[in-house]
Amino acid sequence: MFLGILLNAAFAGWHGLVWALIGWAVGMAIQWVPFMLGFAKAGDVKLLAAVGALKGWFFCIFGFLFGAIAFGVLMIPWLARDKQLKSVGDNIKNYIELTTITQKKQDMPEPTVQKRYMPWGVGLGIGFFIALILEMIFGLAFWIRF
Repeated sequence: MFLGILLNAAFAGWHGLVWALIGWAVGMAIQWVPFMLGFAKAGDVKLLAAVGALKGWFFCIFGFLFGAIAFGVLMIPWLARDKQLKSVGDNIKNYIELTTITQKKQDMPEPTVQKRYMPWGVGLGIGFFIALILEMIFGLAFWIRF
């Protein structure tokens, strides 16, 4: 994180410093809530903050979104291997049905799958790689088009 801020300040002056600090703050903010809720670990927060400091907030947001998609795709065989795919699907179905019909969370049955940490950093890494490839192909204007 510090190296990203320092390099941007060294190569682009005050503008680079501000750009890196905004990227760092956006990366930190994206992962802060999941970290505080216990869904992510501190390394994931630091990874997003470091990428934001190095590449900026546009790249950080799109890398995170691509990483979330990659994480979802990676979890399907992971859950199938542990024979938990059907249980997770049932949990999601129960949550959607009960919250849309009763709109009360307290009516929900207990989840049938134990909470455990999944390799979120792998999905983020894949997402950042996809974002980097797209940036190399389409250029910086690719991010601004959205």
